[in-house]
Amino acid sequence: MPEKERARLKEQYIKELRERKQAQDSINTLRKRQGINRALNNMVETLENTTSDSADDIMHNLEAETALNEARLDIALENQESQSTETSCNSLDIDTPPAISKTIGPRLRSDDVTDDS
Repeated sequence: MPEKERARLKEQYIKELRERKQAQDSINTLRKRQGINRALNNMVETLENTTSDSADDIMHNLEAETALNEARLDIALENQESQSTETSCNSLDIDTPPAISKTIGPRLRSDDVTDDS
């Protein structure tokens, strides 16, 4: 390949790469703007909905949320108490298994042993 042809191709590639980079930068900028616009629209909608609610509605929602959280807490405490009660009852009612003898041969009870003296 002649030197002039190689230089021309190189310049063409550089130009195309710069155009691609510029297009990619434009796309990224557009995506950022769209994300910002969506976030701003959501904030505006939220503010409009919040300001349209009366104080009584807000208090009612807070009381309902508080009641739900208190009910969850009560259930969690009941479960914790029942688990601790079961654990303490189980610790008192544990039957220890008899000790296993590791001797070979018949086992002798203390009343089976006769005193030959």
